[in-house]
Amino acid sequence: MSMGSDKAFVDGDEKSGVKPISVSGRVLVPVRFISEALGAKVGYNAKTGTVNIVKGKNTITLKLGSKNMYVNDNKITLDVAARTYNNITYLPLRPIGEALGKKVSYKADPDCGGVKINLIFIYEPNGKALDDAYKNPGFPSMCSLLFQGKNIIYGDRFFGIYKGNDGQLYIWDNWTYDGSDELLSDFEQSVKIGYNVPNEVPTWNKTPYGVYFIFENIGAFNYSSDIVYKIDGEKFQRICEEHEIADIKFIDKYVYLITHFNLDEKDYKTNLKRYSIDTPEKAECLGPTGYFYGFQLDGYIDKTWEVKEDGVYIIGYYRLLNIPTTDKKSSYAKYKVSLTGNSQEKISEAE
Repeated sequence: MSMGSDKAFVDGDEKSGVKPISVSGRVLVPVRFISEALGAKVGYNAKTGTVNIVKGKNTITLKLGSKNMYVNDNKITLDVAARTYNNITYLPLRPIGEALGKKVSYKADPDCGGVKINLIFIYEPNGKALDDAYKNPGFPSMCSLLFQGKNIIYGDRFFGIYKGNDGQLYIWDNWTYDGSDELLSDFEQSVKIGYNVPNEVPTWNKTPYGVYFIFENIGAFNYSSDIVYKIDGEKFQRICEEHEIADIKFIDKYVYLITHFNLDEKDYKTNLKRYSIDTPEKAECLGPTGYFYGFQLDGYIDKTWEVKEDGVYIIGYYRLLNIPTTDKKSSYAKYKVSLTGNSQEKISEAE
């Protein structure tokens, strides 16, 4: 929600709500709208001025003009009493949100292209992703665009797309948003000629299943990561986020990739992975634990690896726990790595 706006977005869908109000420095919200948006049922006794809110096994009771709120048999004292305004019952946001099992956070005055909007987030207490996202300056910018009436097609903490009044798609970078948006078609051309291209990997990849776009995010969470998106018309789908993609192939409904990371630095089995567009962001690590694929011993990427019907043909060696170079050389070979399970077969010695 946003102070001063009668818009609200519930799980991304716009709802016609009622503006939150501020009383004595506390944010009050329309009790029926908030409660029903969070899956609760609301009852009101006009004779006694009593509001009953029921969600699951919990019952919340409060009375207009009173600072006392009861959650089952537990009494909670409010800073500001529940009240009516324009014939709508309001009560303090944080106590009611927490009583309904949610977490409430505020982001004051995010500046999105010169427009300042006070945002209110209500979400699951274990919603770590949103908890991190709302602290990110890009996420409030995206939400601010919603309250400005932008038609958001896709957005996450790195990357966003909206449809302009001219019917064209525009892109904005959530990390460096300054109010200047770029046509997606222009952005496509810029990345094709070398802008924002990660690790010499082709950034714009057209396949029979759609267009795959690799967005490079430098320095996130103390290491560089690349995000793979699938674009099909106006439908955007995030496939995966990986630490420094070294090379990538798109075969049927699958995305195969090798990464740069050291195995002992991450809790991964191998650096050869497969993602399905049917189950995005769920990695399958291919090959036996501890094997590092796609790189020559001198550190250069071997671009000759192939994905066939019976497996991935690729060079690799055992590299777990920084074993000595002599041990690496003894396992350095070309392998056929199974597409299912974690087995492999040595094909030949690596050149």
